[in-house]
Amino acid sequence: MIRDGANIRPKERIRDGKIIRYLDDVELRTAGKKLAFAEIIVGPNQNADEAKMRVFALLEEAGYQPGTPEYPEVTISQINDWEIQSYVLLRTADPV
Repeated sequence: MIRDGANIRPKERIRDGKIIRYLDDVELRTAGKKLAFAEIIVGPNQNADEAKMRVFALLEEAGYQPGTPEYPEVTISQINDWEIQSYVLLRTADPV
């Protein structure tokens, strides 16, 4: 869903002969409000402590402050091995 008045144009790339459409650099909240994430899960196949520190650094860089409603819990995946090198799963908080 895109709010009224938003000037958003999807970009495209081709992978395995299929067109993949995606959005890039989209403002998700107006007036500088942040998304409220309930949890960020750090995936397997990486140093969990280093990965958590990278997530904390990204959150800080994006203006998130610990203890605020938008600040998520950062946890480590319970999956021990995965074919994908690494991933981060974001889950937004339930609407208030």
